[in-house]
Amino acid sequence: MRRVIVVGAGMGGLAAAADLARQGRTVTVLERAAAAGGKLRSVVVNGQAIDAGPTVFTMHEVFAQLFRDCGERLEDHLALERADILARHAWSSGGVLDLHADVQRSAAAIGEFAGEREAQGYLELCQRSARVYAALRDSFMTVARPSPAQLVTRLGAQGLASMWRTPPWQSLWQALGSHFRDPRLRQLFGRYATYVGSSPRRHARGGPSSRETRSRAGRRVSL
Repeated sequence: MRRVIVVGAGMGGLAAAADLARQGRTVTVLERAAAAGGKLRSVVVNGQAIDAGPTVFTMHEVFAQLFRDCGERLEDHLALERADILARHAWSSGGVLDLHADVQRSAAAIGEFAGEREAQGYLELCQRSARVYAALRDSFMTVARPSPAQLVTRLGAQGLASMWRTPPWQSLWQALGSHFRDPRLRQLFGRYATYVGSSPRRHARGGPSSRETRSRAGRRVSL
Protein backbone atom coordinates (compact mmCIF):
# COMPACT_ATOMS: atom_id res chain seq x y z
CA MET A 1 0.00 0.00 0.00
CA ARG A 2 1.38 3.41 -0.97
CA ARG A 3 2.00 5.91 1.80
CA VAL A 4 1.48 9.61 1.19
CA ILE A 5 2.58 12.63 3.22
CA VAL A 6 0.55 15.82 2.89
CA VAL A 7 2.32 18.97 4.10
CA GLY A 8 -0.13 21.48 5.52
CA ALA A 9 -3.50 20.87 7.16
CA GLY A 10 -5.31 23.80 5.60
CA MET A 11 -8.40 23.39 3.44
CA GLY A 12 -6.40 22.20 0.43
CA GLY A 13 -4.27 19.78 2.43
CA LEU A 14 -7.25 18.27 4.23
CA ALA A 15 -9.19 17.91 0.96
CA ALA A 16 -6.22 16.18 -0.68
CA ALA A 17 -5.77 13.90 2.32
CA ALA A 18 -9.45 12.92 2.29
CA ASP A 19 -9.36 12.18 -1.45
CA LEU A 20 -6.21 10.08 -1.13
CA ALA A 21 -7.46 8.18 1.92
CA ARG A 22 -10.72 7.18 0.23
CA GLN A 23 -8.64 5.78 -2.64
CA GLY A 24 -6.93 3.42 -0.20
CA ARG A 25 -3.75 5.37 0.49
CA THR A 26 -2.22 5.56 3.93
CA VAL A 27 -2.04 9.31 4.53
CA THR A 28 -0.04 11.31 7.07
CA VAL A 29 -0.77 15.03 7.34
CA LEU A 30 1.92 17.35 8.70
CA GLU A 31 1.03 20.76 10.14
CA ARG A 32 3.32 23.19 11.93
CA ALA A 33 0.48 24.99 13.75
CA ALA A 34 -1.04 23.71 16.97
CA ALA A 35 -4.29 22.75 15.23
CA ALA A 36 -5.48 21.85 11.76
CA GLY A 37 -7.54 24.18 9.62
CA GLY A 38 -5.17 26.71 8.11
CA LYS A 39 -7.24 29.83 7.60
CA LEU A 40 -10.12 28.09 9.35
CA ARG A 41 -8.73 28.79 12.79
CA SER A 42 -9.23 31.11 15.74
CA VAL A 43 -6.65 33.31 17.44
CA VAL A 44 -6.81 33.96 21.17
CA VAL A 45 -6.27 37.61 22.10
CA ASN A 46 -6.42 38.53 25.78
CA GLY A 47 -8.33 35.36 26.51
CA GLN A 48 -10.90 35.95 23.74
CA ALA A 49 -11.06 33.67 20.70
CA ILE A 50 -11.33 35.60 17.42
CA ASP A 51 -11.99 33.98 14.05
CA ALA A 52 -9.05 34.35 11.68
CA GLY A 53 -11.20 33.40 8.70
CA PRO A 54 -12.66 32.51 6.33
CA THR A 55 -14.40 35.66 5.17
CA VAL A 56 -16.55 33.90 2.56
CA PHE A 57 -17.72 30.36 1.79
CA THR A 58 -18.35 29.81 -1.91
CA MET A 59 -18.93 26.84 -4.19
CA HIS A 60 -20.80 24.85 -1.60
CA GLU A 61 -21.28 21.97 -4.06
CA VAL A 62 -17.52 21.35 -4.25
CA PHE A 63 -17.37 20.74 -0.51
CA ALA A 64 -20.55 18.67 -0.55
CA GLN A 65 -19.13 16.44 -3.30
CA LEU A 66 -15.89 15.99 -1.36
CA PHE A 67 -17.86 14.65 1.59
CA ARG A 68 -20.07 12.45 -0.63
CA ASP A 69 -16.97 10.93 -2.22
CA CYS A 70 -15.88 9.93 1.27
CA GLY A 71 -19.26 8.41 2.10
CA GLU A 72 -20.29 11.29 4.35
CA ARG A 73 -22.69 14.23 4.27
CA LEU A 74 -21.47 17.79 4.69
CA GLU A 75 -24.59 18.66 6.69
CA ASP A 76 -23.69 16.04 9.31
CA HIS A 77 -20.44 17.84 10.06
CA LEU A 78 -21.15 21.53 9.48
CA ALA A 79 -24.08 23.73 10.47
CA LEU A 80 -24.40 26.30 7.68
CA GLU A 81 -26.61 29.40 7.86
CA ARG A 82 -27.26 31.54 4.81
CA ALA A 83 -26.21 35.17 5.24
CA ASP A 84 -28.41 37.84 3.69
CA ILE A 85 -25.63 40.45 3.83
CA LEU A 86 -22.45 39.02 2.32
CA ALA A 87 -20.13 41.91 3.12
CA ARG A 88 -20.10 45.55 4.24
CA HIS A 89 -17.66 47.87 2.53
CA ALA A 90 -16.62 51.34 3.72
CA TRP A 91 -14.25 53.96 2.31
CA SER A 92 -12.28 56.58 4.19
CA SER A 93 -13.31 59.08 1.52
CA GLY A 94 -16.95 58.36 2.31
CA GLY A 95 -19.62 55.82 1.54
CA VAL A 96 -20.81 52.47 2.91
CA LEU A 97 -22.08 49.65 0.69
CA ASP A 98 -23.61 46.31 1.63
CA LEU A 99 -23.62 43.47 -0.88
CA HIS A 100 -26.38 40.88 -0.50
CA ALA A 101 -26.92 37.26 -1.40
CA ASP A 102 -29.77 38.44 -3.62
CA VAL A 103 -28.43 40.03 -6.82
CA GLN A 104 -31.33 42.45 -7.19
CA ARG A 105 -30.90 43.73 -3.63
CA SER A 106 -27.21 44.28 -4.32
CA ALA A 107 -28.07 46.16 -7.50
CA ALA A 108 -30.51 48.35 -5.59
CA ALA A 109 -27.86 49.05 -2.94
CA ILE A 110 -25.30 49.96 -5.62
CA GLY A 111 -27.89 52.23 -7.24
CA GLU A 112 -28.34 54.13 -3.97
CA PHE A 113 -24.59 54.19 -3.43
CA ALA A 114 -23.36 55.26 -6.88
CA GLY A 115 -26.30 55.73 -9.22
CA GLU A 116 -28.44 53.71 -11.60
CA ARG A 117 -25.77 53.44 -14.28
CA GLU A 118 -23.49 51.63 -11.85
CA ALA A 119 -26.33 49.37 -10.76
CA GLN A 120 -26.90 48.36 -14.39
CA GLY A 121 -23.15 47.79 -14.77
CA TYR A 122 -23.27 45.44 -11.79
CA LEU A 123 -26.11 43.40 -13.31
CA GLU A 124 -24.19 43.14 -16.58
CA LEU A 125 -21.10 42.04 -14.66
CA CYS A 126 -23.16 39.31 -12.95
CA GLN A 127 -24.36 38.04 -16.33
CA ARG A 128 -20.83 38.07 -17.69
CA SER A 129 -19.49 36.26 -14.64
CA ALA A 130 -22.20 33.62 -14.97
CA ARG A 131 -21.10 32.93 -18.57
CA VAL A 132 -17.47 32.59 -17.51
CA TYR A 133 -18.41 30.27 -14.64
CA ALA A 134 -20.58 28.08 -16.86
CA ALA A 135 -17.76 27.77 -19.40
CA LEU A 136 -15.02 27.02 -16.87
CA ARG A 137 -16.72 25.06 -14.10
CA ASP A 138 -16.34 21.59 -15.60
CA SER A 139 -13.55 22.36 -18.06
CA PHE A 140 -11.11 24.02 -15.65
CA MET A 141 -12.24 24.75 -12.11
CA THR A 142 -12.97 21.17 -11.07
CA VAL A 143 -10.17 19.55 -13.10
CA ALA A 144 -7.35 18.12 -11.01
CA ARG A 145 -4.50 19.35 -13.24
CA PRO A 146 -5.81 21.96 -15.69
CA SER A 147 -3.70 23.23 -18.56
CA PRO A 148 -4.36 25.67 -21.44
CA ALA A 149 -4.32 22.84 -24.01
CA GLN A 150 -6.67 20.72 -21.92
CA LEU A 151 -8.95 23.74 -21.45
CA VAL A 152 -9.27 24.24 -25.22
CA THR A 153 -10.07 20.55 -25.72
CA ARG A 154 -12.69 20.45 -22.99
CA LEU A 155 -14.39 23.70 -23.97
CA GLY A 156 -14.98 22.80 -27.60
CA ALA A 157 -16.13 25.30 -30.22
CA GLN A 158 -19.16 26.51 -28.28
CA GLY A 159 -17.21 26.98 -25.06
CA LEU A 160 -14.40 28.81 -26.82
CA ALA A 161 -16.91 31.17 -28.37
CA SER A 162 -18.28 31.90 -24.91
CA MET A 163 -14.78 32.55 -23.58
CA TRP A 164 -13.98 34.80 -26.55
CA ARG A 165 -16.94 37.00 -25.66
CA THR A 166 -15.41 37.57 -22.22
CA PRO A 167 -12.82 38.68 -23.71
CA PRO A 168 -9.99 36.65 -22.15
CA TRP A 169 -7.16 39.00 -23.21
CA GLN A 170 -8.32 41.70 -20.80
CA SER A 171 -7.14 42.01 -17.23
CA LEU A 172 -9.83 42.01 -14.54
CA TRP A 173 -9.17 45.73 -13.98
CA GLN A 174 -9.79 46.50 -17.65
CA ALA A 175 -12.93 44.37 -17.70
CA LEU A 176 -14.34 46.15 -14.66
CA GLY A 177 -13.73 49.49 -16.34
CA SER A 178 -16.30 48.55 -18.97
CA HIS A 179 -18.93 48.11 -16.22
CA PHE A 180 -18.13 50.77 -13.62
CA ARG A 181 -17.12 54.43 -13.67
CA ASP A 182 -17.04 54.76 -9.90
CA PRO A 183 -13.46 53.91 -8.82
CA ARG A 184 -14.73 52.52 -5.51
CA LEU A 185 -16.72 49.81 -7.25
CA ARG A 186 -13.85 48.97 -9.55
CA GLN A 187 -11.64 48.66 -6.48
CA LEU A 188 -14.20 46.55 -4.62
CA PHE A 189 -14.67 43.94 -7.33
CA GLY A 190 -11.04 44.03 -8.40
CA ARG A 191 -9.94 42.75 -5.02
CA TYR A 192 -11.26 39.28 -5.83
CA ALA A 193 -8.19 38.64 -7.96
CA THR A 194 -6.13 38.76 -4.76
CA TYR A 195 -8.00 35.66 -3.52
CA VAL A 196 -5.90 33.59 -5.89
CA GLY A 197 -2.68 35.52 -5.35
CA SER A 198 -3.02 37.61 -8.50
CA SER A 199 -3.36 41.30 -9.30
CA PRO A 200 -6.52 42.67 -10.97
CA ARG A 201 -4.24 44.69 -13.24
CA ARG A 202 -2.24 41.66 -14.36
CA HIS A 203 -3.10 40.11 -17.71
CA ALA A 204 -3.03 36.30 -17.81
CA ARG A 205 -1.03 35.50 -20.95
CA GLY A 206 -1.44 32.14 -22.61
CA GLY A 207 -4.56 31.19 -20.70
CA PRO A 208 -5.10 30.40 -17.00
CA SER A 209 -1.91 29.83 -15.05
CA SER A 210 -1.17 27.69 -12.04
CA ARG A 211 -1.26 30.84 -9.88
CA GLU A 212 -4.92 31.23 -10.79
CA THR A 213 -5.94 27.89 -9.33
CA ARG A 214 -6.32 26.55 -5.85
CA SER A 215 -7.01 23.19 -4.35
CA ARG A 216 -10.20 21.33 -5.02
CA ALA A 217 -11.64 22.75 -1.81
CA GLY A 218 -10.89 26.36 -2.61
CA ARG A 219 -10.48 26.98 -6.32
CA ARG A 220 -11.59 30.25 -7.89
CA VAL A 221 -11.27 31.81 -11.27
CA SER A 222 -11.05 35.46 -12.22
CA LEU A 223 -12.59 37.21 -15.22
